[in-house]
Amino acid sequence: MRLGIIGLPQSGKTTVFNALTRGDLPVVASGGRFDVHTAVVDVPDPRLDSLSALYKPEKTIYTKVTYVDIAGLDGSASGGISGQLLNQLNQMDGFLHVVRCFEDLGVPHPAGSLNPERDIAAMDAELLLN
Repeated sequence: MRLGIIGLPQSGKTTVFNALTRGDLPVVASGGRFDVHTAVVDVPDPRLDSLSALYKPEKTIYTKVTYVDIAGLDGSASGGISGQLLNQLNQMDGFLHVVRCFEDLGVPHPAGSLNPERDIAAMDAELLLN
């Protein structure tokens, strides 16, 4: 399964990506660049562990999830997602939409003010237009 982590710039996408993948990517603004970071993570399943202990197979294979940190969405609802970015979005089985709900003067919001409902609507509009 491929899950794309999307959201407005500076919303915490890379932080969520790092938490899910136990990664340590630097959390910096992409500066409008199109960046994609990918990591494959095993899904722990105690049921599989129990069966593996019971039957002692030669190899135990866990289900895997591929997380993709997708930068480059600005939520302007212009319908102008680039071809490269649209190609990445089309390959996803689902999305994790990260919405910023924190105030920090050191991390300015791209729209100038904090409004999670507006940010969700902007991202939904961007995806619908494409």
